Amino acid sequence: MASKKPLKLPLAAAEVDRSAHLRTDEAFLKSAWPTAEVLVFTNERFSTNAEQLNFHKGIDLGLYQPETDYFLGVKDSKTFFVRHLPVGQGSNLELKTLREVGAFLPSRDIGLAVHAQGLANWHQKHPMCSQCGGKTVAASGGSIRKCLVDNSEHYPRTDGAIIVLVKDDKDRILLGRQKVWPKNRFSTFAGFVEPGESFEHCVAREVLEEAGVELTDINYLG
Repeated sequence: MASKKPLKLPLAAAEVDRSAHLRTDEAFLKSAWPTAEVLVFTNERFSTNAEQLNFHKGIDLGLYQPETDYFLGVKDSKTFFVRHLPVGQGSNLELKTLREVGAFLPSRDIGLAVHAQGLANWHQKHPMCSQCGGKTVAASGGSIRKCLVDNSEHYPRTDGAIIVLVKDDKDRILLGRQKVWPKNRFSTFAGFVEPGESFEHCVAREVLEEAGVELTDINYLG
């Protein structure tokens, strides 16, 4: 049976090889840092230049710091990292959210930004071990956290979610909005998948909860 080609999802660009085999190679990470292309991320914002991401050279950011510098991958002999600055730092930089610049970014950069933001936010929110309460530290190039007490390893949390285009037999689209949103802002429906729930069941439940509409003919795209 012929295999289907992966869908081209804008926020799941895979142009950069994540090179997982290099994550545990501390010698490589340290040697690659000075000439690496480094995104700077702080308080949900990236260092930017106009509508593009600003890539800094590692050498200009000081020494490689495993606790705040996360390896993103390699492409065309270039190595990519993100430096995660604490809230309050980076005030000298032009900072913008991914939502503000995402539509202007090339595929490579949007993939790097999503990877970087996901890692940075996870590290910030999971400083302690969920098993024993001990302190954890970043390890394996930022791809995991390791507990200093029980030596357990913890991986980035990923939550299954759906986003759906609801339309009728006349090809009219159903959109929703929240009261707190600005005037004339609308959105498609989206939500998180609950334990033991399929994506299709999640679609039906979320739209019924949010819009009071029962769906039929639900098609999964990817």
